Amino acid sequence: MFWLKGARYIWHGGPGMLTYLPGHTHYGPPLDEHHVNGWVVLAIERYLNACGWNKDKARRYYPVVSEIARFFSSMLEPRGQDKFQIRYLPSHSQAESTDTVNKPNIFDVLASAKWSLMVALRMSHFLGIDEAE
Repeated sequence: MFWLKGARYIWHGGPGMLTYLPGHTHYGPPLDEHHVNGWVVLAIERYLNACGWNKDKARRYYPVVSEIARFFSSMLEPRGQDKFQIRYLPSHSQAESTDTVNKPNIFDVLASAKWSLMVALRMSHFLGIDEAE
């Protein structure tokens, strides 16, 4: 997972960016919970919608959104023209850190990835930056 590019925000963090839950020092599963990145992008988009898509505000939050999009897009590899294959999906289940039979949370992570990429694209067009990406 550490070869993926971009920003990855953990669910719970403590001193030194170590994962932390009350009563559990260095608790590991929050490191694997990537749907949180989708929450960050959703909050930024809702904020911009409420403010009327002001360029100064969009420019301020674009680095966060673009790096989250870079994180999700680094899970893909080209497969033919205009097609991609998911080569790595770091999340498996509701807990995202353990495996279950029906893998109910894969949809949540894929929806977060798609949403993050769409919002990053919209912001880059709005700001006129990162056209190459």
